[in-house]
Amino acid sequence: MSYPPDTPQGPSFTQPSTRSRRRPVTEATAASGSRNRVGVAAVTIGGLALICALIPPIASLGGMLGIVTVIVALVAITRVALRKANNMVVSITAFGLGIAAIAAAIVINQIAG
Repeated sequence: MSYPPDTPQGPSFTQPSTRSRRRPVTEATAASGSRNRVGVAAVTIGGLALICALIPPIASLGGMLGIVTVIVALVAITRVALRKANNMVVSITAFGLGIAAIAAAIVINQIAG
């Protein structure tokens, strides 16, 4: 008697691996993705605000953009809470960038005098 009895040797090629299968992109799967355009806009403004806040001649502009970023981020957070958007991490990141831009603008303006 052989051990194991009558089992094929090697991998079976009749069933493809489920790891290699991809779901086709349909309207339903595309709609289930990230929905937070306001949050993405806030992150973009926040990044620009932080960069501007670190440059002494335009640090005040960076501070103003930081205030705009905080406001837009709060709108994005509210949209997530109302289930109109679904990516809270982007909204919170934008809020942090806005606060950092405001703080950096204050510090840079104090140093530059």
